[in-house]
Amino acid sequence: MSDMTAALERIQAACPCGLTTPGMSAEEIEKKLSFFPFRLPREAYEFYQRAGAPTGHRDGDPCDFTYDCPLERILGNACDFIEFQSIELAELGYPPGIYPPTLEDRKLFLFVSYREHLKDGPLCIQGSETQVDTAPVFLR
Repeated sequence: MSDMTAALERIQAACPCGLTTPGMSAEEIEKKLSFFPFRLPREAYEFYQRAGAPTGHRDGDPCDFTYDCPLERILGNACDFIEFQSIELAELGYPPGIYPPTLEDRKLFLFVSYREHLKDGPLCIQGSETQVDTAPVFLR
């Protein structure tokens, strides 16, 4: 069991009512990740397969979105600062629009972002040509 799976199981045990929406299958994840030219680590797949993982995307209108992440709801006030990225949201920001898409930038998959009023940036998972169990997380 990876650290990701263990952490998600602890969260689910603490608040089982908040994580009832099933996650995606490995096949669905693979299909949605077709835009990303590298392989994400296995623990990223574990995350998106779990109940409560983020799905969908936000539209331009803040009142009109199809994004859903029960995991954020059980974080209480912390969800005002943290936004777990669905694969659909990560695709919208890929490759990073602010920086030139160098090879290193192209290896980074947006995973968690902070709200704009904070000065910190998003957390990214590093992809690789061959799938690994875990991968580094970078503050962008």
